Amino acid sequence: MKKTVILILLCACLALAGCKGGQAERESNAVTPQPTLQTMQTVSVTPVPTSENETTGAIDRVETENGFRLATDGTYNPFQLFTAASDEGTSYVVHVLTSNESLEHGVRYGAIAAVVHPNSGEFRTYPLFSAIINDSYAAHSIAKAYGMLDSRHLLYIAVHDANDEGEVQSYSVEKLDITSGEKTIIVPAIQELDSISQEEHFAPGWMTTSGESLVLNSYSEGKLWAIDIADGEVRQLPKQTKHSWPFFLTSVSPDGELIWHLDSDNSRFVLLDLEGNERSTVPFSSEAIRGQNGWFYWSPNGKYAIFDDSSASEQNPVIYEDSEFSVKAMNKLNIYTREGNGRSIMFDRSKGQFVEVAGWLGAEDEYAVLRFYDVEGASASLVPDSVSFLLLHLPTGGLTSLQPNADRLPGEKLELASLYKSRPGLREPLLLVDLDSHNYVLLSDSGAWAKQSSNEASKRAWIEAASQLGGTLLHWEGKDDTRGLEKESLVLQENVREISFAGENWIVTEDMVYIRMD
Repeated sequence: MKKTVILILLCACLALAGCKGGQAERESNAVTPQPTLQTMQTVSVTPVPTSENETTGAIDRVETENGFRLATDGTYNPFQLFTAASDEGTSYVVHVLTSNESLEHGVRYGAIAAVVHPNSGEFRTYPLFSAIINDSYAAHSIAKAYGMLDSRHLLYIAVHDANDEGEVQSYSVEKLDITSGEKTIIVPAIQELDSISQEEHFAPGWMTTSGESLVLNSYSEGKLWAIDIADGEVRQLPKQTKHSWPFFLTSVSPDGELIWHLDSDNSRFVLLDLEGNERSTVPFSSEAIRGQNGWFYWSPNGKYAIFDDSSASEQNPVIYEDSEFSVKAMNKLNIYTREGNGRSIMFDRSKGQFVEVAGWLGAEDEYAVLRFYDVEGASASLVPDSVSFLLLHLPTGGLTSLQPNADRLPGEKLELASLYKSRPGLREPLLLVDLDSHNYVLLSDSGAWAKQSSNEASKRAWIEAASQLGGTLLHWEGKDDTRGLEKESLVLQENVREISFAGENWIVTEDMVYIRMD
């Protein structure tokens, strides 16, 4: 958990075009800021004031051997990344950058959006908000972007100045048209947040994939609000999802409509919907939860959720650890449907002492690829050893052994076994599986796939840690008509944790590095 440009070019009238139209704007709330457009291959830009005593800093577009990167002067730094596809299939990338400036009284917290068209290298910047605040922790946890409503509109929460009477800052829900810079206010002030204590902050909120609702969740008090994005109505749910420092105790379904919550007050897990209804409850023992051992992981389509469990979790080895939490090896899976119906599965230990889900397959998430393993070493982070993979058919519970196949033929139907969310520390096994022959190809023992909208993409890309090379190793592959599948590799001189596709031929990192896949 984290307590976490601009030379005016003459005749700069190019517009980012080709995006889908959006819903009608409320004219009384529409504001169109002057955008900034960069078309030069390498350009350094000087600050332009966006409000009194505040600048956006400088952002440079710098050519690299394999593409380009956006570099800042440190005033604003990258925080979030979103992609949006146009009608023609060309993607735009939206980087949300934030700034923190200490003042004599309070802190100035601001955010801008840098909208990039990778194929041309053009980018525009738009201010999102800038405010003098007296509660940085709360503002940082809620004032940010929540995703693309459609191909043109970025949804975000803006923070506004605290007043002279010492009251805390206020928040509004807004959307930005990334092609024009027009901002529309959806909720001028979320007055319902006034009821929370000044010491409170927020757990991660989310937007439903339908684009209908934005859900906010206070951390310690656990209050839940659902905001109707169409009409701005804010309603508080009758249930609470409290969290406990330093953990987030909710696991939200991919569509954002369901929540598994660890209700420690009542020693149970509870499945909630956005009406506040309890769909299901699962009791737990204090020993099972101690040290955050075991948690719910949703399948990519949200059809199932798997709870990692162990009958003796306090004795199980730690396989990953960082400054915030640790992950232990588990030896039992509890599988739950979207309705909350579940069953527990214990496995033959001859396949390996511990088990985890390596990925999901099928249009309805009907197959889970399970990795069975032992561990070797004696350090805090152990290395999986003696690995075997089995295919679990969720509707029937049937298990089938998967056989390794190092030779891939171009005509084979190989599906990417993917997780809804990658595990921390680049420790996800990356597999391609043939459901007919029950063969698999292991591309990496431990890495992370590039985020993409479909498993049917003509190219695949992934990263894996390469500490011996001083960074992260990026791989991508595509089909060559004469040679079959071709793989390319590139060493990134940064410790990259996440990459995304930006159209068909580009990869973008969280640090605004763009790599062209040729």
